[in-house]
Amino acid sequence: MKVIRLRLKNLQNEEWFNLCTELKSTVESFGEENLGFQALYQRFLPLYATADTLLEILRKSIYTQKIENLDRMRQDLFRALYGMTKIMKKQPEPTRKVAAHHLYNLLRSYYKNVIDTSYAKKSSTLYNLMQDLHGDYAADISLLNLSEWVTPLEKAEQDFLELYRKRRQENINKPKENLLEIRRQAELIYTAMMNHLDGQLLADGLGGNRIVNFNSSDASIICKFVIRWNEVAKRYRNMLAHRAGIQAKSKIAGAD
Repeated sequence: MKVIRLRLKNLQNEEWFNLCTELKSTVESFGEENLGFQALYQRFLPLYATADTLLEILRKSIYTQKIENLDRMRQDLFRALYGMTKIMKKQPEPTRKVAAHHLYNLLRSYYKNVIDTSYAKKSSTLYNLMQDLHGDYAADISLLNLSEWVTPLEKAEQDFLELYRKRRQENINKPKENLLEIRRQAELIYTAMMNHLDGQLLADGLGGNRIVNFNSSDASIICKFVIRWNEVAKRYRNMLAHRAGIQAKSKIAGAD
């Protein structure tokens, strides 16, 4: 048997912290001294506490939920504009049909950088898109009467940027540590813990493809811990796989 590995960097902050909480609970139920990584675990605990503080500050920010809502709105408005243009490609009137194809090709080229990407990448993409829509593609927008979709998209982007800047300037008592750096350090310790467990399983003759049941007589304390932890890891692995599948479908839809 062996430890199921996870790509922790693919977890969102709250998901990552929940995983760390489950790790802490599982380790403490078995005892870090019994697992043989007391020193590693003692290095992990202050990082966990700092991450909890940083995330709590982020949760309490008056801007966080508003920013998430505006980000979802600008993405939905882009999807609506994209969908309307796609439908208009099928209309019989030649001039409008040409305009729809012209505009659709532009939106399609931007699609993957707007849907399910980072805040910064999405804002950069939408800025460039608006330059195009008010420039070379303005005639297409006018001919197809799509201003009613472009205007709210542009406003949602402007509102998002305003709130995003305000949150960055928010004068609150933040610890000096950066959450990204805390995650990086904690994930190095996590990897070292998992490597230790795999090494101990091999040393005990329980590694590789050998299957051991939790209640079997040859199941060591480390073996039992790995069985329990693998149950947790499977849940997160399945969640990441499900998300990857949704994103893949989104990209395929954008290529239609």
